[in-house]
Amino acid sequence: MKRNAWLLLAVALCGLSLWAGVRGGGAPPGPDAAPLPPLHVRVLNGTEDPGVARDVGRRLGAAGHVIEGVGNAPRLLPGRTLLVNRRLDDATARRLAAALGGVAVVREWDGRCSEDAVLVLGKDWTTVVAALAPEG
Repeated sequence: MKRNAWLLLAVALCGLSLWAGVRGGGAPPGPDAAPLPPLHVRVLNGTEDPGVARDVGRRLGAAGHVIEGVGNAPRLLPGRTLLVNRRLDDATARRLAAALGGVAVVREWDGRCSEDAVLVLGKDWTTVVAALAPEG
């Protein structure tokens, strides 16, 4: 049952992105924007590259977020990385997407889940890694 739900999620996300032409998360916040609060994020690898979700999850954790779990998406994500907004207000989801390198945001509200968002990594996952790299 749980496997079918993830499969349905992946198919719906791919279909939605192809149908609606999902765009990036918007402009990055200005220099005086407040930092994001710790958010609960599940990270899924939608690529053929092993260990991607684990690596990005560690980086998100180091950035102060709570990682609800990492794993593989039920299907490969053919294009861009997606942030699935599960419980966040739209402004916070857009800020998180901008902090992750301007990834696309899809809203799939579910107040019953434990995560605020699901990050499904696509072929452009290195953009997310670069965005999470420590400044210095």
